[in-house]
This record gives sequence, structure tokens and C-alpha cells, in this order.
Amino acid sequence: MTRSPPARRKQRGSIDKLPSGALRVRVHGGEDPLSGKRHTLVEIIPAGPKAAVRIPA
Repeated sequence: MTRSPPARRKQRGSIDKLPSGALRVRVHGGEDPLSGKRHTLVEIIPAGPKAAVRIPA
């Protein structure tokens, strides 16, 4: 009996490289139960050799 591969989950965030070399991390933080609006959490990681390592998991 063969198993089908697990379904991939929908991406809920992104990492963008800014012109300054900094990284902008955006993550979906849920929805407001009253208004139904999306909460998007955004953090800017300053440019540097270890910028990609500093992104929180």
C-alpha cells in the first residue's frame, strides 16, 4: 500500500530583502475575532553578515 505525499501548507509569511540589505519578515498572526481583519506581524532585521541567522524561527 502506497501513501500519498503530505499536503503542503499554505505559506503564511514572507522574507523580503530591502535595498539597504536589511531583511523584512512578515508573518500572519491570526484574525481579529470581532472585525475579521488580519493581523500581520512585521519585523526588520538590520543588514549584516549574520542577518539571515537572526530571523526568529
